Amino acid sequence: LLSAYPDLSTGCWLSSFHDLPHLSAVPIPAIDCPSSTIVKLAISQIVSKIQNFCNSNSSNPPITRVGVIGGDKFINQILRAYVECLHHKSSSNWLHYLRFAIIPAPHSLMCAIAGLDGDLDQLCHDIWERWVDLSLSERVSVTEKMTTWLTAGGGACINLPIGEALLQMTERGQEVSCRMFVPFLAEVRVAHFFFLPITLHFFMNHLSSPPNSPHIRAADSREMDPSNNVNMLSSQNVTPNSKKDVSKGSIKASFRTLVITRSCSQPLLSLNFVKEKKKEKMLQKLGMKKGQKTENDNPPVQVVAVSRLLCSCASKHADLTVNVDGFTYERIRYFQCSSQWQTHVKSFPVSLIA
Repeated sequence: LLSAYPDLSTGCWLSSFHDLPHLSAVPIPAIDCPSSTIVKLAISQIVSKIQNFCNSNSSNPPITRVGVIGGDKFINQILRAYVECLHHKSSSNWLHYLRFAIIPAPHSLMCAIAGLDGDLDQLCHDIWERWVDLSLSERVSVTEKMTTWLTAGGGACINLPIGEALLQMTERGQEVSCRMFVPFLAEVRVAHFFFLPITLHFFMNHLSSPPNSPHIRAADSREMDPSNNVNMLSSQNVTPNSKKDVSKGSIKASFRTLVITRSCSQPLLSLNFVKEKKKEKMLQKLGMKKGQKTENDNPPVQVVAVSRLLCSCASKHADLTVNVDGFTYERIRYFQCSSQWQTHVKSFPVSLIA
């Protein structure tokens, strides 16, 4: 797959032409990765090249910069391949051998990276918005900048913290559930609610690994079920401007939106939600006109500094649909989000231009 890139110092660009077909017209050395299997194969071959260098040299290998062009789903595929390929590399030096140069697609959750680098922001603008209007010389200048970014580097490196989503999934027609650990950088979102009540348990300001983390200690599925842990949590009435210092809380409600996010520079997570309003019929019984604002027009709520969160439907016969950095997972019995991936690979190194 990487036969066209025998020299590690030259780097390479990975993308999915299926998702972004016009990239095939951009004259850069790119590898088409249409599936997660191909993405993992590409990253594993890059890691193998670095390993071969280490086996035949006493010095450390040069930094390998891997270009990534794509949306949230593709970037998450790169992240998962990176975490899996370095999982068995015990030496911490491996965390310094690879860096990723990311050009996020328009409207990507990772566009915040471009806000940290004016040159990267301009490069994204040239590729996604101005490419068809650029002259030949301007296009050459853009591609040269992309090549220099990978070969010469020179920009700062930011280490994005990797979060962990544990999804408890059920298969159709089967009572036995299975677990999936998914790394994420930006967002975990509950996609469909169907007006079902949801139970949330969250821990705040716990910078260390939470107790009974499933990557550290194997636990029975009943032990991980949030419904069994209600008694150990203090029930809190969370409000947007609450200044009460709490370490843990619990909420049971019907939600209109429910999103767990993390900004580029924050080690902990933020819980963002809007509760569902009461039905119009109930308001009409109370003498309220349709569309009239009431106290039940719930404002958005944000809970910051969350280290761990557990979420499940209040009904045992209902499932959730969860979106993790662009990937959609259905038939989720419950899920858990932790602010820190529970292996030694705790951050995703991103190379900037400036």
